[in-house]
Amino acid sequence: MNFNIIKMIATKSQILVSKLKRTNNFMDNNWHLFFYIFIGLFVAIYLSWYIRPFDQNEWNDYKTNIHIELTGAFFDIVIFGIIFYLFQLMFQKKEKIIQLSEQLDDFRDWDEKEAGYRVIGILKRLHKLGIENVNLSRCHFNDINIIGDVGKSFGFDFKESDLTDVTFTNIILNGANFNRVDGNLVANFADYCNNPRTIFTNCHLSRPSFSKNTFYAFNFNATTFRNAQVIDSQFYYAQFRNCIFDNIKFTNVIFQNSLFQNMDISMVSYTSTKFVKCTFVNCIRPDIDESMVFEECEYKTEKSE
Repeated sequence: MNFNIIKMIATKSQILVSKLKRTNNFMDNNWHLFFYIFIGLFVAIYLSWYIRPFDQNEWNDYKTNIHIELTGAFFDIVIFGIIFYLFQLMFQKKEKIIQLSEQLDDFRDWDEKEAGYRVIGILKRLHKLGIENVNLSRCHFNDINIIGDVGKSFGFDFKESDLTDVTFTNIILNGANFNRVDGNLVANFADYCNNPRTIFTNCHLSRPSFSKNTFYAFNFNATTFRNAQVIDSQFYYAQFRNCIFDNIKFTNVIFQNSLFQNMDISMVSYTSTKFVKCTFVNCIRPDIDESMVFEECEYKTEKSE
């Protein structure tokens, strides 16, 4: 009997403790609500005591003054509330951008497929926040499908990104936007021709857009460019090996100290295109006309050892 009584008391004690914990949690999470209720009750009690001895004229004056004060307070709350809300949104956006940039840093130099998907996801979220000039240096995209942002006229958007030491391997890109992309902007270019930095290998680029680019030491190996446009761009120390140019248009483009190997570059539309100190190995070159300029270029039928 005594044991049952003790057990019942212990059970009720546990229930009481549990209720107290829930009450404490509710009060901790809603302390501001209780604060506002307390302030409201205090003001109501004070006003009921303060206005009790008023006659009719005093009461009318009081209502007029209260109306003016409440109207001013309302507009102050609205204006400052909107300003505070906008500042809050701005700081939240900045904090989110910093957080995503830190996540991006975690995937640099990781060449697994998963890392490529993670980086693409981070890029899409940064694009939604209005960030385009993303530093993608030392990121790697291998054997993944890259799909464009929803609602964009282009495919995936790399616009204004830094592609220093980035690799693309076995990638299919449809309508990708590489406008105003740059990379490998360092002072010493002496080793670029033999040491490519940004590398596309066995990629298929359909309808890519390259506009106002400055590329240093970009290497394109066994990569297909189909229905591509390259406008107002410069390629320095670039390498094109075993690439396919299918319906590609070069407009106001400069290639300098660049290598073309085992390629047919005759079926290309050239407008104000200039080749300076370039090397062509086993290449089918176009008939030279006023739309293109070759300066101090070297032509070989096979690659020298």
